[in-house]
Amino acid sequence: AGPWEAAKGESDTGGTHGCGARHGPAARQTEQATGRLTEERGVQTEVVGCQLEEQAAEVKRSRLMLEEFQMKIKELAEQSRQQGIGDKVAAIMEGVGLSHILKRKTCFDRLYEDAQKRIERLEQLRA
Repeated sequence: AGPWEAAKGESDTGGTHGCGARHGPAARQTEQATGRLTEERGVQTEVVGCQLEEQAAEVKRSRLMLEEFQMKIKELAEQSRQQGIGDKVAAIMEGVGLSHILKRKTCFDRLYEDAQKRIERLEQLRA
């Protein structure tokens, strides 16, 4: 019996994080065995699929939070302009290094502009 059989036979106290993959002592032993195979045969180490899924989900959540934060800051700047204190708020934002957020376009801004350009091109083709 090789290291793979030993890893399969051990109980896993680390849990599965809901993705079905093993995490814990048995998974670490499997990773160590995979590492030995990598050194011996020069093959690439496999990454547990659910770890990639978890990381991708975390990146997606982080990007969504960041974009929401940017939209809220833009909304704050717009409302401050409407109330006549836009210059003061803009100066404060520049002072703390947030002015670049007002200039940055969100994904929705880029998608909207792209759709507008497509409509214009379509109208030009029809003319």
